[in-house]
Amino acid sequence: MKREKRIKRILEIIPGTISWAIIIFFIVMSVFKPLAAAVITIIYLIYWLCRLLYMSALMVMGHHRVYSHRKTNWLNLCQSVKSDLSFEEISHVVLYAIYKEPLNLLEDSLKSLSKVNYPKDKIIVVLAGEGREENSREKLECLKRKFRNNFHDILITIHPPDIKGEIAGKGANATYASRRLKEYLDKKGYSLNNIVISCFDADTHPDREYFSCLSYNFMINPKRHQTSFQPLPIYSNNIYTVPAMARIIEIGATFWQMIGSMRREKFITFSSHSMSFKTLVEIGYWPINFISDDSLIFWKCFLKYNGNYSTYPLEIPVYMDIAAGRTFIETIIIQYRQKRRWAYGIENFIYVGLGFLHKNKIPLLLKIRKIFQILDNYINWAC
Repeated sequence: MKREKRIKRILEIIPGTISWAIIIFFIVMSVFKPLAAAVITIIYLIYWLCRLLYMSALMVMGHHRVYSHRKTNWLNLCQSVKSDLSFEEISHVVLYAIYKEPLNLLEDSLKSLSKVNYPKDKIIVVLAGEGREENSREKLECLKRKFRNNFHDILITIHPPDIKGEIAGKGANATYASRRLKEYLDKKGYSLNNIVISCFDADTHPDREYFSCLSYNFMINPKRHQTSFQPLPIYSNNIYTVPAMARIIEIGATFWQMIGSMRREKFITFSSHSMSFKTLVEIGYWPINFISDDSLIFWKCFLKYNGNYSTYPLEIPVYMDIAAGRTFIETIIIQYRQKRRWAYGIENFIYVGLGFLHKNKIPLLLKIRKIFQILDNYINWAC
């Protein structure tokens, strides 16, 4: 135990130390060795130029991949594909983790969900509220009354506050809701093998073809229970009502996900995503004591299945809100807080590093590649 604590502390120190060392190195070199600093800076910039050209090529390829499937009849493919799993056997659960989102935002999300080109009697909605929010149940009951006829069923769960071992966050709420969902599915006689759960942010509007595309890819994938399915997030719901600065930043986030979708070996879950409910139950649901639940769920599965787990980039997007405030300054603050929350994903480095200590079945080379992948992403982002 003491050895593991020491390793944990070392892993916590490494990302910040390397990031600050790079920044301080350039400053010190520019003062004491300006010529050497100039040469190193030029080399560093050339490296980034090459890397940007590579990423730009991937982005163009990613855009072509999504654009080329815009007219695909996914529902017809689902109904005609030959698979060990039939279309009629699949059911979808859409879980919205909700905390202080306004009622009109939630109504817009459910309206969008009710318009998808997919049988509504095969969709169960879970509205996961927080006990920390005043009048949470009343708000969700209002939504249930309004949309109860649009789906097979709507479940409401209220996550109790201050549960020991949890931190206040989406992961703890989604896990609590998923445990209640399992009780519901067991009672109704559903097979967990045939349930696909989509954990959506409250502002997520799925494309009309999203669930047809998801079902098709779930059916044809021989490792469907060892795969997460990641749509491309497009931040456009409120694009005409937010400052241009916020639009540019969020378009950059979409571009980064588009680039990542073309690097399958490095692609992991982000924000709204889908996966087998059977898998979710087997790994013990989302983490309840971490901030970055959306990416950590991938690494939790990766460790559970000894590296035999991947993320498939779906050809169909979901649409989300651009984070913005009522004023330009407030928008800057909100954007900063959102990116800071994303940056908390560096906790994956510690989680995965400690997890690798107990996973002898994962090849050493794969461990090194994955731990470097996390470190490289966040250090480059910081620097």
